[in-house]
Amino acid sequence: MRKAVHERLNVRDVKSFCPIQKEEAASLAEGLILHPEIKVFRHLHRVAASIGWRALWGFPTITIDGPDPTHRLDELGEDLLKASIPGGSLVDIFPPLRHIIRHSRYLMRKSNTWFEDMNRLSIHLYDTSCSSKARQEWGNSFGAALRDRERISGLSPQDEAWLTGQLFVASNDTTSTSLAYLVLAMVLYPSQFIKVRQQIDAVVGDSMPSFEDWEKLPLVEAVMKEGLRWRPPAPLGVPHVTSEDIRHGEYFLPKGTPLVANLWTISRDPALYTNAEEFDPSRFIHENGKLKQGTPDSHNDYLAFGFGRRVCAGKALAINSVWICLATLLWAFEFEPMKDADGNDILPNPMDFVDCGATVRPLAFPMKVIPRFPDLLQRIRASRDHSIN
Repeated sequence: MRKAVHERLNVRDVKSFCPIQKEEAASLAEGLILHPEIKVFRHLHRVAASIGWRALWGFPTITIDGPDPTHRLDELGEDLLKASIPGGSLVDIFPPLRHIIRHSRYLMRKSNTWFEDMNRLSIHLYDTSCSSKARQEWGNSFGAALRDRERISGLSPQDEAWLTGQLFVASNDTTSTSLAYLVLAMVLYPSQFIKVRQQIDAVVGDSMPSFEDWEKLPLVEAVMKEGLRWRPPAPLGVPHVTSEDIRHGEYFLPKGTPLVANLWTISRDPALYTNAEEFDPSRFIHENGKLKQGTPDSHNDYLAFGFGRRVCAGKALAINSVWICLATLLWAFEFEPMKDADGNDILPNPMDFVDCGATVRPLAFPMKVIPRFPDLLQRIRASRDHSIN
């Protein structure tokens, strides 16, 4: 399965989804202007869901003021994320219990119901996206590409349906959470965003940022890297198990031992990150203004996506989604805290969070979203029209 994902979601091939991601970033900015009554985090959830909805299945965009077709998928995904955390099941703590659970009608019925619902929905979405009518109306997608290469990949239609569905579940929550923490940082650390906005203005002028501007905007990538370090959306990563007996120094890890990479602690290593609790994108920028290429120990500034052979398969697509949405938000808006009756800032607590299982998102808080230009809506629409033409 991983090979099939890599063939379509590698760094080179994900560029085919850039037009979708830019269009959705424009819709994000437009929605924040036209629908201020809807909470910011809801807008972020929509853009993440719509990118996955379109890229993975080729379906039409999800609107902020319309029904959410991903609602049931989100519910099933939430159950999966909660079960995937270390200790999320008693079996993780007491493995022999698996033999007892197999004979529990209640527990088996619950897990079977989840599987049947997820299986039915995944297959329905996959089959719909691969139909000739869907391809004609909405174009090809990741799922359709899997179907076209079915004989080569060796995957069954059910495998392909599940693979596509699980990619959506994994990307939707982590992308929206990453963006939510970046907005939180904008509210708490406004001085850290002055230079990056100046750089964006100097590069893009009146137009929205685009992927062609990436190399000219190193500060945007530095902000993105710092956001993922400061608040990794999955603080404990994705648990794995040893596939064979391993001896590491004085430790013996028998086959089947759960392994947890504590990304929260790793990203706060004082030997690598000074004042690690502070949001400071300059730690990823050289004095000459160029982007640093990885920390000395791992050469990997995207530890939030994992590492090694089990790195997140959709990493390249996710990074592109976060980058274009972040660049657009920085270009279009200022995010400021609300004031109390005495005119003092009501600052959110960065440690307030909602535990979603494998992911941890910031607790929603009130904020002011201020357009940076009086004609912002016209600029967004002009940039979108130019991209289409």
